[in-house]
Amino acid sequence: MDSVLLARGAGHNGRPRHRGRPKHIVIADKWRIGRIQLGVRRAMVAAGGKPLGIADLLARCYPRASNHPVWHRTNIHRALKRIGIPLGRIPNKRGRPGIYAPNAELRRLIGPSP
Repeated sequence: MDSVLLARGAGHNGRPRHRGRPKHIVIADKWRIGRIQLGVRRAMVAAGGKPLGIADLLARCYPRASNHPVWHRTNIHRALKRIGIPLGRIPNKRGRPGIYAPNAELRRLIGPSP
């Protein structure tokens, strides 16, 4: 009997788990700028609008890490989708683009290059 109740979505006491909750919930923080996005944005501003490589962004977003796991690079690539424009790959390297420049909105905020 207990396994039947749990299979139907009821808790251990026999009542439904999601009683009174709306079915669809709006994500309030959808447009929030996270820590990595902020780090990428600050690195682009500090570079004065010049193109940056992933290694430069890793050092800026994860300053305490000496070796970077794959998910560090994945997080930076996700942040760059909103902030940067891919320029191309680093010569003699394979895979995703490795050189990025700020997008038009961020370039406008940075100002003219010297």
